[in-house]
This record gives sequence, C-alpha cells and structure tokens, in this order.
Amino acid sequence: PNPLCVCASVRASRDRPPCRQYSHLQQSERLDDKEERLAGRLMGLRKAGKNLVFLDLWGDGERLQLMCDKRTFGGNTELIFGDDCFRRGDIIGVSGSPGRNQRGELCLFPGDAVLLAPCMRLLPKTHYGVKDQDMRYRNRHLDLLVNPGTRRALLGRSRVVRAVRAFLERRGFEEVETPMLTREACGASARPFITHHNEMKSDMYL
Repeated sequence: PNPLCVCASVRASRDRPPCRQYSHLQQSERLDDKEERLAGRLMGLRKAGKNLVFLDLWGDGERLQLMCDKRTFGGNTELIFGDDCFRRGDIIGVSGSPGRNQRGELCLFPGDAVLLAPCMRLLPKTHYGVKDQDMRYRNRHLDLLVNPGTRRALLGRSRVVRAVRAFLERRGFEEVETPMLTREACGASARPFITHHNEMKSDMYL
C-alpha cells in the first residue's frame, strides 16, 4: 500500500493550485506553515555538500525541483543523504513546504520522503538521453522517459489530430474506420503492396 497520502501530481502542482496560490512568493522565500504532498519519478539527484541535495521530480512531462536540507529533513535521511539512497527512475512521494530558490524557481523543501516504487534498472541521464536509434525504436518506453523531445512530438501530434477531428465534427463530418489490409487489391492500377497473413493463410493487399 501507498504509505503517503498524495495531494497532487507534479503536473497538477505546476498547472493548477497550489502553484498559482504561491505565485506571489519572492526569491528565496519559503512558507514553512504550508505543506504539500506530491508524487513523481525521480530523474535527477545532485549533492551540493554533505547537508544539501537537489532532486528533480518529473510527472507528466513537468519538472519540479526539490531542495533537501539534512538539518531540516525529518524523514529517513538514508533515503536521500546515505549510500543506499534513491536511484534515478524511482517513483517517490514527498511532503514539504513550498517556496522559491535563489534563482526564483518554484520548488519544494521536503520534510519527508518515501519510496513508492523502485526502478529496477538505472535510467540514463536526461541530459544525454538515448541516442541509439535502434534502442529508441525497440524501447519506446525508455525513449519517452529520458528524451523530452520525443514526448513533446508525440503530444503535439495528438493535439493536432484532436483539433482536426473536432474541426470536422463541428461541420457534420463522421469518422469511419477503413481497413489497411484487404484480401483483394483495389484502387489505382499500380502494383500493390502484398504481404502474407500466416494465421489466416492468405495474401493481403495494402
């Protein structure tokens, strides 16, 4: 069972309240009397000394930075500051105070963190991504996880298709599905593409 009652995903925290209600925060300002609980995939872990660790929490294509201070962290410090800490790709839950860092970026200052689902294989760093074309085609899930450009292209195509469909539906058009492969060649007189369906023991035409 999930040991943390999560209020929102990373994307929800940036697109909707509570993000908008914290837009007034100034640089380096922090609200210690507020608590937010989020869950997402850990895609980056950077140590800045023995007492400070920066985490990159991703969810639905959105990133949120976590600033973990060992002196104010009330949970299991070994999960973040120890040798057996979180790994890149783990799904974690955090609770803490919202604020802005020295650069003015909205972030979360965790007071507790738990491991919700471990990643059994260490993911490549998002800075480098997956460059091998064959690996990208064979492991689409990995490509979508570590290559933000692939996800943006996929979501962009989905939005275009949705907009075209809505445009045509408003004008009374109906969407119908036509088969891509048929038993008989039809259409132009050019030589058709032919393949064989092993299960049906029949030639199919594009």
